[in-house]
Amino acid sequence: MALEINAAYVQARFGPLAVTPDQVRQVRQCGPGAVITADLVSGRYRAHAPGELDPRQNARLVVFTHQDLQHLVNKQHNLDWERLAQDTTVALRQDMHDWPSGWFASATVVALRAALATEGFWPHTRTYVTDWEEARAIQILVFTPDPRVLMSISLPALRPGPVMCEARLMSDRYAELAHAQGPVCTDTAPDIAQGLAGEARTVLNHM
Repeated sequence: MALEINAAYVQARFGPLAVTPDQVRQVRQCGPGAVITADLVSGRYRAHAPGELDPRQNARLVVFTHQDLQHLVNKQHNLDWERLAQDTTVALRQDMHDWPSGWFASATVVALRAALATEGFWPHTRTYVTDWEEARAIQILVFTPDPRVLMSISLPALRPGPVMCEARLMSDRYAELAHAQGPVCTDTAPDIAQGLAGEARTVLNHM
């Protein structure tokens, strides 16, 4: 009998769990690109430094990022790790109904995510899957070689490639710096990612 991963299953599996102060501290100390994942196999939360998470490993879904934590720190105005862990846990419980779609990304989404990670683009936000007529995977990534540059990507979440992908390079204040659109599939993802990294470096030369 196939396992149905729906909102009720996620709530039952992860709802009772809590993020630990050590996990929050690790994300804070590791900086942009650090994340917390929900591990579908072990049923645990895990903290990852930038570059530590294998983006091709779909069982570990990014559910919280360094940027998410920064928002909580800004509200709290201090580094009370116990309180930050509690607030992070509350935030995850509020969002987990959206998680199931994130575990079923197409091979194209996974390949592009992995190729961009190789070039230094790591999650600034978790992936959001829209409920439009065609579900789209939308995510903002941070260029870890220089976090002044962010990139948003949007492409069909479930349809296999080639698909049309939109990418926007932005400043860390979300001002658009460059825009690109074109087809991507599993075979071309490395070339697309390399081109976007080159564009990011060009933009940085003029900042």
